[in-house]
Amino acid sequence: MSLLTILRPATVQDCQAIHNAHLHAAQFACIRSYDENVLQAWEALLDTESYRHTIDDPDKALWVVEYKGAIRGFFQVDFKEAQLDALYVHPIFHNQGFGYGIAEACRRVGASCRIEFF
Repeated sequence: MSLLTILRPATVQDCQAIHNAHLHAAQFACIRSYDENVLQAWEALLDTESYRHTIDDPDKALWVVEYKGAIRGFFQVDFKEAQLDALYVHPIFHNQGFGYGIAEACRRVGASCRIEFF
């Protein structure tokens, strides 16, 4: 990741960009495994409000990776359940270190609460 990359807690203003990264990453990962009907059904379940609920929930954390002023990926942690709920990187930015950076930030966030993910 370059110096133009920022890992930070998500804000409500990030919800649409998080949704876009989530949608594109899932489409890219699943395009060869599922038919169009399954993909459309899954996409219908994605809701920008769900990110807002996560941001507002003290038992969860939602962080984003921002590169050149735009959100390129995110991770979501559930402290109560001690689990990583999501980690996605927009497919255009695969193989550039963003996933590794997000995973490291996730590990640090978990460690601060005595949770070990990896």
